[in-house]
Amino acid sequence: MVKRIDASSSHDQSLADAEGFASSRWPSRFVLVALLVAATFLAFAPALNNGFVNWDDDYTLVNNDAFRGLSGEHLRWMFTTAYTGHFQPLSWVSFAIDWYVWELTPFGYHLTNLLLHAATGILLFFLVRRLLAIALPLLPDASRNLGALAAALLFSVHPLRVESVAWATERRDVLSAVWLMAALCFYLKMTAAPRGKRYGIMLGLAVLCYSLSLLSKASAITVPVVLLILDYFPLRRTSASSSKPQTRTLRFLLIEKLYFLVPAAIVAGLALRAQLESGALRTMADHPLGLRIGQAFYGIIFYLRASLFPVGLIPLYEQDPHGTAFDAANVWSAMLALVITVGVWRFRKQHPAWLFAWLVYLILLLPILGFAQSGQQIVADRYSYLSCMPWAVLAGAGFAKALASRHLQQVFARGVVLGGAFLAVAFLILASRAQTCIWHDSLTLWHAVIEQAPDTGSAHANLASAYNRGNEFELGRKHAYEALRILPGNRAAHIAVARSSSELGDFLTAEKHYETALYIRPADVIRLTDLAFVKTRLGKNDEAEALFRRALEVDPNNGFVYVSLAGFLAGEDRESEAAALLETAIKIQPDLALARLRLSILLLRDRKPQDAIATLEEGLRLLPDHPALTAKLAWVLATCSNDELRDGTRALRIARSVNQPGQPVLASIREALAAALAETGDFAAAVQLVEQTLADESILVPESKRVRLVEQLKHYRRGEPIRE
Repeated sequence: MVKRIDASSSHDQSLADAEGFASSRWPSRFVLVALLVAATFLAFAPALNNGFVNWDDDYTLVNNDAFRGLSGEHLRWMFTTAYTGHFQPLSWVSFAIDWYVWELTPFGYHLTNLLLHAATGILLFFLVRRLLAIALPLLPDASRNLGALAAALLFSVHPLRVESVAWATERRDVLSAVWLMAALCFYLKMTAAPRGKRYGIMLGLAVLCYSLSLLSKASAITVPVVLLILDYFPLRRTSASSSKPQTRTLRFLLIEKLYFLVPAAIVAGLALRAQLESGALRTMADHPLGLRIGQAFYGIIFYLRASLFPVGLIPLYEQDPHGTAFDAANVWSAMLALVITVGVWRFRKQHPAWLFAWLVYLILLLPILGFAQSGQQIVADRYSYLSCMPWAVLAGAGFAKALASRHLQQVFARGVVLGGAFLAVAFLILASRAQTCIWHDSLTLWHAVIEQAPDTGSAHANLASAYNRGNEFELGRKHAYEALRILPGNRAAHIAVARSSSELGDFLTAEKHYETALYIRPADVIRLTDLAFVKTRLGKNDEAEALFRRALEVDPNNGFVYVSLAGFLAGEDRESEAAALLETAIKIQPDLALARLRLSILLLRDRKPQDAIATLEEGLRLLPDHPALTAKLAWVLATCSNDELRDGTRALRIARSVNQPGQPVLASIREALAAALAETGDFAAAVQLVEQTLADESILVPESKRVRLVEQLKHYRRGEPIRE
């Protein structure tokens, strides 16, 4: 075998004899990199107009304060948390940087993903170029450049990449890949260096970049085995596979891989712990070994098929709840995988690259084939991000050899091949653009899944949640019930039914489904408070209070729960208890605006306006220009019955500061501004402002607020300021 591997390069001699286009040094690799970047941005540009979706984006970014900063406490959380079931500290750091630049503007997060993906493509271009120089040393420079470009383009603009790029949460894929490509580039430089200082520096840089890749996502834990395969082919570093002076013994190569294996083992352990702590890892009882093996074979063929024919791709390929190891798709996949394995082994001497590409593909897929199953998916497009790179490299090598072939030195033949390549890339770009648009928002995302796979229960549940957020509760309940028909125990569907039913006034149904959701996950603080609110609407106040207090036991550092219980107690005329809870909430979360707002209301009822003003002022110090706090402070300063505390001029200045063009128009701000105008004697302006607010349909004015404004308008028309 070894002799034939070397002999297989005898074809290289014919490459050196090629003339014309193949021997040219044009086009420049820098021009090709520019084309690669342009094609990548063209393929994924629609992502820049996308928002966040209700598939982990809300959980990871929108409703998560823990990553928003780079303090010691923030970094400690990033490097120790099992949040979302992933160990990804560097991905959290990258999100924190985005937060500093963009806050929660989706454009910035998508732009970062796209830039990282483009950087991965650039590094892959130079990596493939180097591999071609090693494997096919007589290949003309132009053919090598175009072969590397073909490989990088095939990887970069393929629709299978869309999920990793267009989904903000999947930052871990693109960030991990950048560091891994850098590690492989340094590894190739290391293999070309004699033992000594340069060898040590390149090895250190390769290990460092590999470790950073693992700290972004743990999916590259099998790369040390891939490096051993690369040592054998195409690097031919083993004494058995080459007679080059820089060959190494197998013992030396194994020891060398320990530098990579140690961080891989550590991160693998941390990643497994994160899965276990988050409860994401499915048990053998839920997902038997036989089914995992069948799923693994299905995945092996799925990613290969999707690479060749990228049609029918969807964001979620849900497990069939009734699936077995011997489903037809699993059996056929296992047979086909066996046939491919036998085939690449049979032709290993004539085409060794096929065998090694197949082995690298399988090794990179191993961690994500479902043996350690988490989530409801059987396969996922994002799992192809690293694992399908070998096929892009193999295709690029084939393209480079074809361009250098004597048969393609005629202009017409070259035109046909290059034209065909251009059309293929154009097709992939258009397909990726269309696929990227699916991720525009939650409704678009889940409708796309349901259109192609109507029995995807989780898609119906997530679509129901999206409709509920848009206040379309009838549609939300419809899809939630459909999700429960397909997946009777789906927790998200029970929550969606409960939420929509509660909003539609069907509190008995809401109570039933919230209780079911809590039976599935008893320590869900949000659901405990949601059920408590429903209990109050049903008049079950004792049960409601018990639920609020149980939520506090589960999470004693959750300020929102204190605020919720305080609101309940205030409604029970237990205002002193409510005030104490709100003060505790503020101690726990000083920037919790709702706690300060409600405490100020209680203090005003208790005739302590000075304390109320101090509470609001401290809140605005922490949260400058917060609309609700600003409106309340301006109102108190304009209407306070205490002459020493009332300050209409200051109230007017504060209210006007957040009543500017381009800022949200809130009825509470308008109300406070009108009171301040009246207090300073400008009753005509106050009357005009209130009349405009009542007439403007674009301003949301609750009925209770509308009644208040009408009553205030009577005072202003009589030339009377408001006093409270």
